[in-house]
Amino acid sequence: SGGHMSYDKGIIYDEHPEWQSMNYTSEGIRPITEIDGKYNGMLNPALPEVQEYQMNIIREVVKKYPGLEGIVLDRMRYDGITSDFSQESKKMFEEYAGVEVDNFPQDILYWEEDDEGNPQWKPGPHFKKWVEWRSMIIHDFAKRVRQEIKEIDPDVVYGDYTGAWYPTYYEVGVNWASKQYDPSKDYDWANSAYQQTGYAGYLDLYMGGLYFEEVTIEEVRQLNQDNVSGRNEPGMTQERADWYSVEGCADLANKVLKDAAPFMGSLYVEQYRGDAEQFKKAVRMANKKTDGLMIFDAVHLIDYNWWQEMEEALNQANE
Repeated sequence: SGGHMSYDKGIIYDEHPEWQSMNYTSEGIRPITEIDGKYNGMLNPALPEVQEYQMNIIREVVKKYPGLEGIVLDRMRYDGITSDFSQESKKMFEEYAGVEVDNFPQDILYWEEDDEGNPQWKPGPHFKKWVEWRSMIIHDFAKRVRQEIKEIDPDVVYGDYTGAWYPTYYEVGVNWASKQYDPSKDYDWANSAYQQTGYAGYLDLYMGGLYFEEVTIEEVRQLNQDNVSGRNEPGMTQERADWYSVEGCADLANKVLKDAAPFMGSLYVEQYRGDAEQFKKAVRMANKKTDGLMIFDAVHLIDYNWWQEMEEALNQANE
């Protein structure tokens, strides 16, 4: 992330507008700062200058604060499936894939109207290789971060947060799975080489967002389609798959992680506003299915005065 678009603040405004993500919308390729409805001014993570900028921040923190226990990264990803379609990314992809993309960006993905006239993106002939390349960009950066942190201080714990909804998280260019897991056997968007972009093995700690109002698989199955709500995180859809629940998503995350890193189930407290019992149920489930618990975030516990509910749920989970 390189800026807050609600306030026109950040490095993409002050110093490096050329670093911002170029997104391929149904209206063409546009800088992210010119796209309505976004607040997070995402960078193009493939750019060497962007990676070095981020590494300088990480190095500075580890060097200046001896005794630091750990670093957890967030938003180590692309803005979405429509980014980044800059000419720099085109050249890097062509070099990686050994191809020339004559019809760019349509040979990667293109836009088509559905039956109701709404624009929908569709995969082009180079789509799977493009998905692999973007995930390799993030893989290589994740590996580099570990190496450089440990060279400075081998005792610093290295962690990462992502959404745990794996079947669609490829849309943001991230494969947080173990290299021992082969997604191409389960998903049509993955080629056989995509497996090698998994980076869980470089982490000392993985925090996966189980950001769902429904806690159990059965709750999702009982939903009417009209009742599907609260799914506005990157990559989420409106389908009623089992993994759109705390239970189902945790099960799936354990499957793809294969114990490559400790898995901290993460809950978004705001999703349980006004329903303390459902929150407690989510805490118990996440604690049961994963290696620990991350709460996003403490301000909601304060606002709702749910500290006692939190304690009760943790005690019940450990009984």
